[in-house]
Amino acid sequence: MRFGKKLYLDGETGVEIVFADRQYETLRTHLLCDPEKEQHAFALGRVNRNHSGVRLLVNEVLLDEEADLLEQKQALVEAHPVRVLEVADRCEAEGLSLVAIHSHPFCRGSVRKSGLDVHSESEIFPWIAQRVPTGCHASLVFGQDSVDGHYWNAGSQSRSAVQAVRVVGEHVRVLPTTSGNGRRQAGYRPDERFDRQVQAFGQAGQSLIETTRVGIIGAGGLGTALTQQLAHLGVRSFVVVDDDRVELSNLNRLVGASRGDAEKRTPKVSVVERTIRQVEPAAVVQALIASVAERPTQEALKHCDVLFGCSDSDGARLIGNELAVRYMIPYFDLGAGIMHEDGVLRAVGGQVWQVVPGGFCLQCTGAIDIAKARVDLMTEVEKRRHLGRGYGTGETAPNVIFLNTLVASLAVQEFSNMLAPFKAPSKMLVYDALKGTVETVRPPNPDPECPVCSARGIRARGDEDEVGQEYQRAVPVMVVSPESDAATSVEDPTDCNDGDALGDRCNVSDLSIVVVSHNESCWFAALGRTSSSGKSRPLTHPQSCLLAGIAESVGAHAIEDCAQALAATINGRGVGTLGDIGVFSLGPRKHLPCGEGGVFVTADAALFQRAVGAGQHPDRAALQVTDPRLAASISEAFWPYRMHPLER
Repeated sequence: MRFGKKLYLDGETGVEIVFADRQYETLRTHLLCDPEKEQHAFALGRVNRNHSGVRLLVNEVLLDEEADLLEQKQALVEAHPVRVLEVADRCEAEGLSLVAIHSHPFCRGSVRKSGLDVHSESEIFPWIAQRVPTGCHASLVFGQDSVDGHYWNAGSQSRSAVQAVRVVGEHVRVLPTTSGNGRRQAGYRPDERFDRQVQAFGQAGQSLIETTRVGIIGAGGLGTALTQQLAHLGVRSFVVVDDDRVELSNLNRLVGASRGDAEKRTPKVSVVERTIRQVEPAAVVQALIASVAERPTQEALKHCDVLFGCSDSDGARLIGNELAVRYMIPYFDLGAGIMHEDGVLRAVGGQVWQVVPGGFCLQCTGAIDIAKARVDLMTEVEKRRHLGRGYGTGETAPNVIFLNTLVASLAVQEFSNMLAPFKAPSKMLVYDALKGTVETVRPPNPDPECPVCSARGIRARGDEDEVGQEYQRAVPVMVVSPESDAATSVEDPTDCNDGDALGDRCNVSDLSIVVVSHNESCWFAALGRTSSSGKSRPLTHPQSCLLAGIAESVGAHAIEDCAQALAATINGRGVGTLGDIGVFSLGPRKHLPCGEGGVFVTADAALFQRAVGAGQHPDRAALQVTDPRLAASISEAFWPYRMHPLER
């Protein structure tokens, strides 16, 4: 298993340790349970590397009991070596980062490490860093009123200060460490224009608002109304994502947009940036004219402290939800809409949902239509083909500015309450314009089997398996085997010999990939012989219909497994050329054995570029890849440990 690159941090890099609020409270209660004895614990986590440093995302806390300790008294606690080895072995096996934690329950005010603590860390840090070089290993000490911490800086081979402990959940707390930036935070002075807000939220709340980096997915009616209010609130750092441009039909609800913007087709994110700077000229705004499905976009969003989903696209909501869960980032999902029938408004309203660590996610609630999300994330060519085949309508929905503005205000209210609490949180707010009501809906419990937020999902997984790659999601796949005439989709296993009938019986609109496996029957039939199993079938199998029909009709990619079918043909066409991709094996037990390796066949230039980047030595790939964005990412995106073809 691969866990990523060796982690080097320079002296200016900041490190934060992130806990879910329930984890943190359980840990703190354990550490300070006895004022006469120090307590010990371990935290295990994964990393989120970003432009300003590293966030260590804690996904499990191990509380040490008396049996786990070698010695425990008022001024000393030491974990038993067997316990330390058990935890270290797990970190090495799973690629986890380790945080060793203990308490000074007798300490009031600013807590600091003792000389014995420093000596102990100088021994354990290099040892665990050698065993798990890809992790960010740290230590924390808790006092009654504060926390201090250090991490192992592999670049300088020394201890460096952890900047803060971040606690996220219904509320967000940022606890500066004694050795980090605690003293700087104490010197905060609010701007005079926020005087009325400071009276409501206090200096600490206003400071947190001003230092919070927000990410906004969607710069339409909801997104523009939201960002304007956040700028007035005092937020100074934004990442705004939308690949759309202003049209005349947007002007009834796009805050800050003009007729000139529609005529010039101004990017919507540029309108948002202009609006923000009119309120706060010194704001830091990263305006990305890009899809949220693109890797650079996700890299920017995972650096944020809070995310807002302001898109009506299920695909964008799917990615926003997964980024929030994977990187422990609070996420507000906004929606507004109007339903009408026969000229009568049947429903007018909107909602604001909060996704926080330890709670439900949008997948749990069924709030995301996976089939629609797959269409949303198609390329434009695939989407046109999909709509042309009658899947979906491509129709627009009615919308008005007052609806967007009201829902945006509810989101800003809950955002303010998250950072500067003044009421109980409302995890699900529903606005009904026809009734004139705003109701708090009781949120569902997290689904223990959820593929996103459950323990077996991607909760707090950080950059694991994501280093240098585009954000990956499970996609529905159909596999067709000529041996059994069986086609299996993730929705509906069924047997069928006819591609059209199969298309009717399977939920093919959800498919992203069709895989056809040509077995040895194709090879022997190509030679005019009977296969070793005694079977020989004519190569007019419905797989050709499936490839040309189902795959094309739903915009899915067709992949042919030709490992056992070299030189075979179907209706006069060579296998491997019927779909988007054909793959042949050159392994020792295949028809053209070369010891190892294989052959990749495609007529798609873009797929060829990506395959070269993934499958070749970087030196050779750099010569063959012409896409500058792909070429620039080869050294990071892939891990081709194999030899260069000329070295074999």
